[in-house]
Amino acid sequence: MQDSVAAFRWHSLLRGTKLSSILDRDGNNFDLLRLCAALAVMFGHSFWLQPAHGRIEPILQHTGLEYSGSLAVYTFFLISGMLVSASYERQQSLIRFVPLRLARIYPALIACVFLTAFLLYPLLSTGSFASAVLGEETRDYFFKNVGLFWGIQWTLPHIFEHNAIKSVVNGSLWTLPLELMCYLMVVGAGLISAYSSRLRLVALLAILGAGIAYLATHTSNYELLRSIVNKPTGYSFYAPPFLMAGMLLYAFRDRVIVSWRIGIILALAYVAGRHSAIAAPLFHLAFAYVLLCLSGDRILRRIRLRNDYSYGVYLWAFPIQQIVAAYAPEMDNLVGLTIAIPLTFAAAVLSWHLVEKPSIRFARRLAFSRPLVLSDKRSAPL
Repeated sequence: MQDSVAAFRWHSLLRGTKLSSILDRDGNNFDLLRLCAALAVMFGHSFWLQPAHGRIEPILQHTGLEYSGSLAVYTFFLISGMLVSASYERQQSLIRFVPLRLARIYPALIACVFLTAFLLYPLLSTGSFASAVLGEETRDYFFKNVGLFWGIQWTLPHIFEHNAIKSVVNGSLWTLPLELMCYLMVVGAGLISAYSSRLRLVALLAILGAGIAYLATHTSNYELLRSIVNKPTGYSFYAPPFLMAGMLLYAFRDRVIVSWRIGIILALAYVAGRHSAIAAPLFHLAFAYVLLCLSGDRILRRIRLRNDYSYGVYLWAFPIQQIVAAYAPEMDNLVGLTIAIPLTFAAAVLSWHLVEKPSIRFARRLAFSRPLVLSDKRSAPL
């Protein structure tokens, strides 16, 4: 009898939704979560870009581990791990997968970096207009930041000279090379048919995780490898493992149960152990699981976004916040946000409708106009 009661309680605890159902197109609100994450990056950065008058970013103050910007980046990477894995399995072909991924990253990035370097910079620079347009630093800024894999150039001369973060034009670009490298993990998993063998995927991710752990404890002569374990201010962990966790969640999507009951238990476990030696893993586990709960929440699913402005917000937020800080250096950071958010959102809307959406449509036409080449011959075509 006691065993029956225990089994009933366990079944009741696990009652929830399978992750596979949440990953269906109408079963999630990933676009809403990503937009909130992009706005959270703006909120977190504001405490460094403009005066907070003694206030500490609230998440950092209460956890001592992370802040809103780091949690937002982890959100992007965890969701990308699931969705990009799903995309690879759906396309089953590098010829289709690669153009779609590149179209999602590069056109908007190129537009943002070009306009920043050759329009905003000449207008805002305290140097001459001609030197700002034709200068070597401007060309380097454009080609380095578009190339991504050759390192990000943060600064330009004669701009934002009196800001709290001097001369930095777009500090958010550092995550994009990481995301592209993580896409290579997804491609590698697909090429060795890891998504059709969970054991193979676990082994691959274990090897990659060991490599990241090695980089975290040893140095490397290659900037690209060092960037994998980059931990900016306010970060206590690394972004790529969250994308790897997303890959793993996708592979086990039929067995992962998403339930607010479990989410609350994990959150309470962190609160109970927040001062212990395992506070960080408890926090990250609870955060990732609660994020899954939010992604499938029925109430939040009612908020349907017709367009995905999150990437545009992420790209344009930092330079626009720097401009606001340059013109109002003593303005409170929260007041500055009320100015920067509408301007950033306007730039994101233009980016989506003029650059991102047309590029994605073109990439789809290009990818699906070619014959299908299966990356896993044992997989049945979808």
